[in-house]
Amino acid sequence: MITVVEKLLSERFEGKVRLDTAEEVRSGGRSKVSRYHVLEGPQCAPKSVIVKQAVAVGREVYDPDLPDGPAWRLFNEWAGLRFLTETSGGASPTPRFYAGDRDHGLLALEDLGASKGLDHALLGAEPDYAEAMLVAFAATLGRMHALTIGKQAEFEHIRGGLGPRRSNASDDGGKRLATLLRDMAQVVGVEPALGIDEELRVVAGHLAEPGPFLAYLHHDPCPDNCLITDDGLKLIDFEFGGYGHALGDGIYGRIHFPTCWCVNRLPQHIPPKMQAAYRAELIKCCPEAEDDELFYRAVVEACAACVIKSHNALTLLEDHRWGISTMRQRALLRFDIFLKMTEDYGHLKSTGATMQSIANKLRAQWPAEADAMPYYPAFRTQI
Repeated sequence: MITVVEKLLSERFEGKVRLDTAEEVRSGGRSKVSRYHVLEGPQCAPKSVIVKQAVAVGREVYDPDLPDGPAWRLFNEWAGLRFLTETSGGASPTPRFYAGDRDHGLLALEDLGASKGLDHALLGAEPDYAEAMLVAFAATLGRMHALTIGKQAEFEHIRGGLGPRRSNASDDGGKRLATLLRDMAQVVGVEPALGIDEELRVVAGHLAEPGPFLAYLHHDPCPDNCLITDDGLKLIDFEFGGYGHALGDGIYGRIHFPTCWCVNRLPQHIPPKMQAAYRAELIKCCPEAEDDELFYRAVVEACAACVIKSHNALTLLEDHRWGISTMRQRALLRFDIFLKMTEDYGHLKSTGATMQSIANKLRAQWPAEADAMPYYPAFRTQI
C-alpha cells in the first residue's frame, strides 16, 4: 500500500515522494483511515497525508465496476472532495483532495492534524464555545451550498468518470412519504388528517426539482463529520455526497442531526441562529433564499421529509438506544419541532396535525423517560 500511495503523491506533486510507515487513525465501519508522514518529497509536498481506504461491509466486495457497495461510496467521496477542492479557489470546506487509486480503492487527502469534531464541543462543558461552533458549522454548510450552485455539470463529469452509480429513485408524487406517515398513524391507532397526500405530493415535487436550491450536499453532516481546525471548520466523510435540495443539509441542526448517534436537545435559541447563519451564506449565490415565504416553506418541507423518513412505524414499535439518546426520545423531540414549524410558518398543517396526533398517542403509551430528551452536556449547566 505504501508503494501505491508514494506513486500517487509523486505524480501529484511532480517529484519523488517517500513515506514513513502508516499510523492508523481510524479503522472499522466503512473505511480505514491512516496517516503517512512524508520523509522525502518536493517542496510543494505536505509534511503528512491522510489515506482513506474503502472497506467492504458484511457481504460486500470492493469492485470498482459495481454500481453499489464500497466502490460507490468511495467514488462519491472522491468526486465530491475533488470537485470542492477544484472549485473553492483554495478555500474548500473540506480537506484538500490530492489523488485517488481506483483499483486499490483509496484516496490521499490533506492531513488536518489532531482536530476534534463538533461532537466533542457538544459533549464538553463550554456552552459559549459549543454554540459558536454550531453557528459556524451552519455557515460552513451554507458556504458549501452557495459555492456549488450552478456547477452540477462539473461534479457529474468527475463522478461519471470514476465508475457506475445507483440509479436515482424516481419521484413518486409523494406516495412513499404519505404511506410512511399513514403507517405510523395506523400503528399507534390515530386517523391521519385530511390533506396529507396533497401536502406530501408538493414536498416530494419540490425536493425532486429543487430549482434555485439545487446544490451539492453532504447528505450526512453530523457533528462528528465536522472537524474544528485552525483554518475553520472542515467537513469530512462525503460517502453519500451528491446534488439535491440544499435544505436537505440546511435543516440538519434545526431538526437535530437525523443520521447521527450524537443527538441531544439544543437550547431553543440556537437552531434559529444556525438557520440564520446558513441562510446568510446561501443567499450570496441563491438570491431566491432571501424570499422569506420561499425559504421558510422549503425549511418546513425538508424537515417534513426528514422526520417521516427517520421515524417509520417500526421505530415507533421497538425502542433502542443509539449513541446518547433513545429512538423514542428522538421521535417525540422531532415531532414537536416540526409541529411548531407548521404553526410558525403556516405550512403543511395537515402533516403537522397528523404528527401531533401520533405524538399525543405515543406520550400516553410510552414511559415518561421517552419524553425526557436531555440537553447536550455543553448546555446543561445553563438550563
